[in-house]
Amino acid sequence: MAAPGQGFKGLAESYYEGMVGALAPEGGKIGLYGLNPPALARLVAHLMSGPFSGRSVLILAPTALEAEDLAGDLSFFWPEGLVAPMPGLEGKPFMGQVVSPEAGADRLRALETLAQKGQSSAVVAPASALLRLVPDRTELGQRTLTVTPGDEVGFDRLKDYLAKGGYNPVGQVETVADYSVKGGIVDVFPAGADLPVRLDFFGDVLESIRTFGVEDQRSVGKLETLTLVPAGEAPRDAASLEKGAERLAILAEKNGWLWLLWEPLVRRLKEGLLSADLDDWSPLWSPEKVMALDYLGPENPVIVIEPARFRGALEAAYLNVYNHFSRLAYEERPHLPMPALYATHQNLLDKLLAPGLSLYASVETPIKGASPLGEGTALDAEIAFACETNADLKALASLPRRETGLLGPLAARVKSLLGRGLNVSLILRGQEQL
Repeated sequence: MAAPGQGFKGLAESYYEGMVGALAPEGGKIGLYGLNPPALARLVAHLMSGPFSGRSVLILAPTALEAEDLAGDLSFFWPEGLVAPMPGLEGKPFMGQVVSPEAGADRLRALETLAQKGQSSAVVAPASALLRLVPDRTELGQRTLTVTPGDEVGFDRLKDYLAKGGYNPVGQVETVADYSVKGGIVDVFPAGADLPVRLDFFGDVLESIRTFGVEDQRSVGKLETLTLVPAGEAPRDAASLEKGAERLAILAEKNGWLWLLWEPLVRRLKEGLLSADLDDWSPLWSPEKVMALDYLGPENPVIVIEPARFRGALEAAYLNVYNHFSRLAYEERPHLPMPALYATHQNLLDKLLAPGLSLYASVETPIKGASPLGEGTALDAEIAFACETNADLKALASLPRRETGLLGPLAARVKSLLGRGLNVSLILRGQEQL
């Protein structure tokens, strides 16, 4: 199997010098055309070792599936780099729906990645992810804990941090946000991590940090440092829950909600039993929320994939949220006002159009003079790539097996490319693709 990125090495390097010239230090808006998603991921990986080195990059895709695929492609082509997915909107707020327990944790991990200075990293997010307002840098920094072997971390301090941060005490760590304590050892599955870690203490001094496997509990690797973020936006300690319950009761009486609807919420919140949608009530503790885009500085590039579809997806996601809050108001369900939790799509677009380095990538070359995100997106440079897409190959592969077989379309495409004198490399980024 070819080394990661070997097949696209020439593609990236052939345009590299031209791109560096277009990527002015003070920023600019650049259109990249003709790149299919894997080729774009390879190019971004190349840029992360060049002009984007030491910077956090935000990559925006229209849908959650496209963001997930791109994050996987980028991790493959850039295995030494840090790629943090930011989840899109899940469930409907204030309906008591159970959403993925990792969603809030992954969002905070992505924000912590964007906030880091001097490191090469990429955060990949779908359009809907931007709508959710988040804690500001100061609050997230205060709730983030970084530990290093040799530090006097404090054994009880770490346990207290995990409990207040929404981590669940268990007998054996199995899923994200679990932690267990055995003697002088703390096992924890950090928010946004792929593997749990084992922290070995001697008194209050942290002696070692190791990742380990969930199934066999065996060590996998050694870590020089570990950064922990909360498992959710809302605090989970008893004092904070008591304060939140008091504020919710005051809000309920002010808004004239039905007692039968809000009293159980207050009671469950006070008793620590309101967990399914606790983060929806996070403005009770931190009302000054910001957009995820506010984490970006002039040094942080933004890459928007298929900008026309991205804008449409952003507007559609906002409309869904707006309609949901209209329904909450009509049904007189207890809820916070929409502006406390969500930004408007127009505010987000205005932020994306602000001065700074932005790349707009699409497979098709748009109509000359067209603005990628609408009015105000005049491009400073355009670069067209000669890269074929696999749309027709995917269509053929999706036909019933008896008609084409699974490898027939691929073999035909490879034969055609070889016949044109091109070099072909087959790159697999997962064992399931073998």
